[in-house]
Amino acid sequence: MTLGGLMFFLGILLGIAREFLVCRYYLAVSGRKAFLGSGISLGIGLLDLFIVAKIMLDQNLGMAVGYVLGEALGTYLAVKLRK
Repeated sequence: MTLGGLMFFLGILLGIAREFLVCRYYLAVSGRKAFLGSGISLGIGLLDLFIVAKIMLDQNLGMAVGYVLGEALGTYLAVKLRK
């Protein structure tokens, strides 16, 4: 696997992880769990910062596309697994 393919796959995995965190955040907030919601919100912000910085510094379009696809896939999986 090439480095570009690896970064694309990493982007997908990070996108999926972010969307699972977002779904968990909404569950925490709707359950009025302020401390848990705040911690998850911090994690989401740090993950976003890391991803954007990595994409900008490496100028890696493959990772950006993988990340967006991973977010879409993560939302789908989180909703489907929650039922």
